[in-house]
Amino acid sequence: MPALNEQIDSLKICRYRIKQITNENTTKRTALYVSGGIFAVSNTIMVMDLLQRAVSPSIITNLVVNDAERVDSVLNDESWITTMIRKENKVFFGKIKTSYFSIES
Repeated sequence: MPALNEQIDSLKICRYRIKQITNENTTKRTALYVSGGIFAVSNTIMVMDLLQRAVSPSIITNLVVNDAERVDSVLNDESWITTMIRKENKVFFGKIKTSYFSIES
């Protein structure tokens, strides 16, 4: 994630750092979510955090989804995540910001 944050810093377009959510314990992830900001989260972790209420859908304002055309399918994580957020969050933009990018290691 450092390379991505360096690119964002050079563009001077965002005052928030992207926080990568990995396999921290649920309590730590909840604290990160509550602190606000921009997060990079895997589908698996987001589904788990929504089910365990580690993150409230009401605080999520937007999503960036890779390969967003897959969200139309009912049988994938992205579709389930957006449905759960939309059910409980009336301020959710309703549009999914789409993007495709590859982070090289």
